[in-house]
Amino acid sequence: MPDKYLKIISINCGSSSIKFSIFDCSDSLDSFKNSLSLSDTDIKRTLSCRIEEIGTEYGSFYLRDKDKTESEKRNFVDHETALGYIIQKTGIGGSADIVAHRYVHGGKYYRKPLAVSDGDIKKLAKLNGLAPLHNPSNLKGLEVMKALLPEAKQVCIFDTAFHSDIPSYAKIYPIPIEYYEKYNIEKYGFHGISYSFIVNLLKIYKN
Repeated sequence: MPDKYLKIISINCGSSSIKFSIFDCSDSLDSFKNSLSLSDTDIKRTLSCRIEEIGTEYGSFYLRDKDKTESEKRNFVDHETALGYIIQKTGIGGSADIVAHRYVHGGKYYRKPLAVSDGDIKKLAKLNGLAPLHNPSNLKGLEVMKALLPEAKQVCIFDTAFHSDIPSYAKIYPIPIEYYEKYNIEKYGFHGISYSFIVNLLKIYKN
């Protein structure tokens, strides 16, 4: 058993909801960077929670860990308030090492998991128009967690990344070429994080 587990937060910021989990990982930060295979890394979820109906009068909070389950009706005016409440309730505070964000659209910029820099924040903001229902909320969650947990490494995992090797004839053949050249419109795939998980899991069972 390792002396110290790596603490990883997984967060999915939707337009009016947040899903938030905490995992213990048996690897050190350096070894985790070099080994992202499910078969090589011992990861255990220790807590999960969610907030729904952000910005309405019907807000709710749910939390579950190994010892208890909590739920309450509570209004959250915005994502910043909601995430602040989660940090307070979970007590994760300064002990988090990595915050991993589900990010819907990486556009042409991002085709792999991203360790976020200040420059990336500006580039990510330019992608809001590609997924206007999702990306702005993803970005808000990233900005808020960066402010709340400045010592933790912020990482984005893109739904579109799994499909980034779609051949060019399939990406642009169905549309006029000028749309692609002028507006960078092409075919993107979605839900790639789920597909990637399934593929990795099948590899483990196959072996």
